[in-house]
Amino acid sequence: MAQQVLNVDHFRKLQGQLREHITDKANLLSENKDLAYALNLTRSELAAAKKASVEMQMAQGM
Repeated sequence: MAQQVLNVDHFRKLQGQLREHITDKANLLSENKDLAYALNLTRSELAAAKKASVEMQMAQGM
């Protein structure tokens, strides 16, 4: 009987650790999505700035 109690306690401990790992992984995935969004936004802003620069240079050259 004591061994069963130990097994159940160990199982619950492992369940808790698994939940923590799943939560940690979900948080990391969320952070990665946020970083990817910020990177794409930065690329978009860079492309817009380059386009504006080229347009300005063309306007000055005319």
